[in-house]
Amino acid sequence: MGEVNGATQRLAEFAAGLSPADIPAEVFRVAERCILDTVGVILGGVLEEASGLVRRHVAALGAAGRTAILGTAQRAAAPPAALANG
Repeated sequence: MGEVNGATQRLAEFAAGLSPADIPAEVFRVAERCILDTVGVILGGVLEEASGLVRRHVAALGAAGRTAILGTAQRAAAPPAALANG
């Protein structure tokens, strides 16, 4: 994996230095809604034909790993699992 530098490095350092007390309650509420929306969309689409095509492609890659493909029992390496999770 490539080096992290520049803006990405600064953002990662900022985020790593945060404690829950540093984050306003409204930001937590919005983040929760965004995460729930994302998971809902992923699970809602798991039975779609296109989702099945992507999962079969990931399986054909032989990219074994521990990352869950949400809504299924399938697991894969992180990059192809991220593709399958949308």
